[in-house]
Parts: sequence; C-alpha cells; structure tokens
Amino acid sequence: MVSETVSIFYHPNNKQIAEDILKNERKHIMFLNQFYKVNLSPEIIFFLYPSKESMEEAFKRPLPHAQCCFVPIKGDVSLVTLTALISSKSLNQIMIHETSHIFFHILTGNYEVDNISQVMPLWLEEGLALYLDSRYREDMQKIIANRLKMLNENNTDYFPDLMDLYTYFNRLDEHQEFGPKGQMAYAYSFFCVTRLIYSYGIDNVVTFIKALDPEKNINEMFFSFFKLPLSHFNETIKKLVLNADERMVENFYKENFKNVD
Repeated sequence: MVSETVSIFYHPNNKQIAEDILKNERKHIMFLNQFYKVNLSPEIIFFLYPSKESMEEAFKRPLPHAQCCFVPIKGDVSLVTLTALISSKSLNQIMIHETSHIFFHILTGNYEVDNISQVMPLWLEEGLALYLDSRYREDMQKIIANRLKMLNENNTDYFPDLMDLYTYFNRLDEHQEFGPKGQMAYAYSFFCVTRLIYSYGIDNVVTFIKALDPEKNINEMFFSFFKLPLSHFNETIKKLVLNADERMVENFYKENFKNVD
C-alpha cells in the first residue's frame, strides 16, 4: 500500500490499521514541516509486524511490550517498524515520535556509529521527539510526575549526563530493552529539551537544530548559540528534577503543556 512518499507492508488481516497509518502519517509530516519551517517529503516505509513475537524474531531480542516501535534505518529512505497490536489510542503519539526522528536526521545530517551511538547527542533528538508526541498524550501532568518520580527514586545508582548521551538508551549497559537506565535517559532528555524550549523559545531551538553540523563539536555549538556551557545547562536541569515537588510538577505542566494543541 502506497501513499505519495509513504508506503506500508502489512498482513492482510491488518489492513485497517495500515490504512490508518497512511492517513495519519500525512498529517504528521505536514505538522513537522510547519514546526521546522521546511518542506520535506521524506520517503518512509512502514513495516507492520502482525505480532510482538514476529517482531522479536526479526530483531533477535525480546521486547517489553507490543507498543514498541523503532526506526532502524534513517536516511534518504527510512524504515519504521511496529506491530499491528499498537492501540488506536497510542498510534498518533507513536507515529509523530518516530517521524520526528526521521526529520531530525535529515535536517542535522546525523549518522550512526557502529550501530551503537550517533554523532549528534541522543538526548536532543529523543527529548524533542518526546516533547512533540506530548500533543497526543492524555494527562501530561501525571506523566511529568511519573517521570520525575522515576528519576528521583533511581538517582543513587545512575543519573543521565548530557555529555555522555550519544549511546542508544536501550543499550546503556543493560541487557533488557528499555531498562531502568534507558528509561531514566528518556525521561531526563524530555525535561532538558522541554526546558530548553521554554527558556529560549521554539523558534530559537528549531534554528539551533537546523544549524547543527555533525562535523562540529556540539558543546561549542551549544555555547555559541545559547551563550551557556552545556555542562552548566546539564547541572541546572539535574537540580531542577532532583528538587521537584508537586508544585513544581504543576508549574512545569502549566508553563510547557497546558496550552499545547
């Protein structure tokens, strides 16, 4: 099944969700073009596995749940893999999240190294995807509270550092997919990008992303653009999340998400 530059491979029993994916993906591409002020028509292939087990067999590793979705290939042609068991409630949230990864790679010239890490920091790419998918999440205030709780409860054993987050979060010295360290890295990236957007504005953050160069030092680029060392920004956000209380959760939600449509 093909629609312009987006195509999908699926089992005949999953025709309805395949049609929903094609229909909604056009909407997500349009939104991301508006967000970035560009006019991209990325070629995207969706591969819809009929079950969690069939996707596990293809990836040769166990997955925590059937809602998992990956973009194993990003470039001139990008591949998005997911299962037909993804709920209709989660579909838009997952699709815009994964399509955000594709746009980020195209706009920044990002590339992978040894199938483990990438030249652009993963916290920026993943945090932005989490920020963008929030428009399809219900009860963001509760989600914010849960992410802060996880970071606070586990910070004695491990805490993410923006200087080191180039490695895929599901491979942070963990044997399981989306293990505790990986989940903390996702959560911390969300707070870092959200706060960056709140402090400097969406337009400035978008301009920064579009100006990124994989051949240049990200720390130097961050400082030249925001006049703030990345290490200082890292410590500021770390203090913010580790000193969080209910009032902070409420304020963070109101400042960043209450009026997101």
